[in-house]
Amino acid sequence: MLRTLNPRIFLFITMLAVFLLSFNGVTAARVETKTHEFQVERGWCCHEGKVFPSTPEECRERGGQFFPTREEAEEHCREKHPERGWCCHEGKVFPSTPEECRERGGQFFPTREEAEEHCREKHPERGWCCHEGKVFPAAPEECRERGGQFFPTREEAEEHCREKPHEHGWCCLNREVFPASARECEERGGRFFATREEAEEHCSGEPGPGILKISDLKRPGWEKYVGKTVTIEGIFVRDPLPMLVTDIKIVLANMPMPKDQYILLTGNQAKEIDPKQYGGAKLRITGEVNAVDDANVKNIGDYVVITVFTFEFIERIYKYHPERISFKRMPEFRDPRRYAILFSGGIDKSSNRIRYWNDLKFMYSALINKNGFSKNNIAVLYADGKGLDNQMPVHYSATQTNLEAVFNLLREDATGKDFIFIFTTNHGGGFCNAGLLYLGTMYYKLGGRFDANADEGAADNIVEKKYNMDLNNDGDKNDQVSWDEELCSWGGSIFDDDLGNMFANIKFKKMVIVMEQCFSGGLIREIGQNRNNMVIISAAAESEPSYSMNSGNYDEFSYYFTCAINGADPNGKTVNADANNDKKVSMVEAFNYARSKDTQSETPQYEDSGDGISHSGKMPASGEGTLGSKTFLKK
Repeated sequence: MLRTLNPRIFLFITMLAVFLLSFNGVTAARVETKTHEFQVERGWCCHEGKVFPSTPEECRERGGQFFPTREEAEEHCREKHPERGWCCHEGKVFPSTPEECRERGGQFFPTREEAEEHCREKHPERGWCCHEGKVFPAAPEECRERGGQFFPTREEAEEHCREKPHEHGWCCLNREVFPASARECEERGGRFFATREEAEEHCSGEPGPGILKISDLKRPGWEKYVGKTVTIEGIFVRDPLPMLVTDIKIVLANMPMPKDQYILLTGNQAKEIDPKQYGGAKLRITGEVNAVDDANVKNIGDYVVITVFTFEFIERIYKYHPERISFKRMPEFRDPRRYAILFSGGIDKSSNRIRYWNDLKFMYSALINKNGFSKNNIAVLYADGKGLDNQMPVHYSATQTNLEAVFNLLREDATGKDFIFIFTTNHGGGFCNAGLLYLGTMYYKLGGRFDANADEGAADNIVEKKYNMDLNNDGDKNDQVSWDEELCSWGGSIFDDDLGNMFANIKFKKMVIVMEQCFSGGLIREIGQNRNNMVIISAAAESEPSYSMNSGNYDEFSYYFTCAINGADPNGKTVNADANNDKKVSMVEAFNYARSKDTQSETPQYEDSGDGISHSGKMPASGEGTLGSKTFLKK
């Protein structure tokens, strides 16, 4: 049976509960008040184009401007730093201004997406390289060329470098393989490889006793072999002259061949070596060593040759048989107000690749047959002035004097209503800051010259100490210098300053310049700075080579550019570069098409804003492409 509470007890309990609830409420209110009193106001700070969470005091101390919301801070930063974007450098993407990005040697983009796309395209397998005890970011190919060992993560590379601080690779010398650094191997006269497997594979093919290497006949002391019968091995190439080379890369690259990496072949037996069957194959040649004068050979740009007696096939390394290409002539559409200059120097008979004639002829055909140019208004400057067939006229040899004469004619004839198109191909020279490794020898100076007037800009700075080279010949290796690029002519060089001066005081409505040669991006500043209505396109950046197609028949970038403006490849197969479907191909569309098809290790450049600063990647971007989007070769 339940009992009811005493009324007095019930009243006491009720009053006690009310008191406790009131006390808790006051305490909570006090705690809330205290929390509110000591809570620090947080928001967002805009400082030097960057937005980050901050308090007002922190933001002011860093020199920034405080905003309560992220949206307000980002809007303010965009207004105050309109050129802030993203930089792609050595496979990494980070926020930057255009100037900061260029100083670090990167490529600037307005959006992160564009920068990441460019980095993925140019650095598809970026990782880390261990070389001579040092770890640095690199692609697998770059790492191998420098004689290092590639790893996907920094941790693995550093662990490997710690474990083997002195065993950085493997050296092949006198058919023996042993661990060594690249420098040790080179000093002993061997060939360096990153892995033992590569070294053993190549060492098995080292010349045996009594068989010379190409470098034996191209280094000091070569005269002792003159008049003697020798046996030598190398990769056979006929482009245009027969020769043996150490590496097919020196033929595919559009720059002067290192003298110690090839040897020319002469005599009736050399003519009998069929390039269709043996082009790109490793051969063993027996013949007599002759100085050029003794062999009665002229204008080949070299000092020693081998007169071939016999040859022996060893193995197929590569398939390389470039051929001159023929075109069907179509009806001409004449426009007297459109001019063109086509230029290819070739240096000399041994260096004047067959593809340079094909490059010019394909462009000549595209201008006349598809884009309304008259042959009477096209000047062709080629090699020694002698064409390889009669399908394209050659008006002048490709010397600096003749090119200046053609520009003087333009200066006299062209008006402010005219359209001018200029195309250059063949070899170019400059400083390759990544270096090119040919069988144990790293080359950096690949033509060009020391920039005596220091007009190349901060982005072109070269630190002598990094390369252990005295580039300005002042007796030390402690300077920062810059380098002039060149366009090779027949028997000479046209340096960037001289080429830039040729464009002075020429009247035109629009001008388009397309350059295929190595280091061609380095000519853009001298040609385009402070000049309006110019579209300038190059196959390669300032400090890198450009390359042939693997077939050797054309240069890669200019081939696809010409296909774009021609609407078809040389065989007549339709090519559609008209991205916006307006029935015509702009210079931006042609550039984007060629860039997208280019598979070689080169970075095509574009400039049409008049500041002389080139950009890569898909156009329009970074303030470039407005003029080129409205510029067409065909009316």
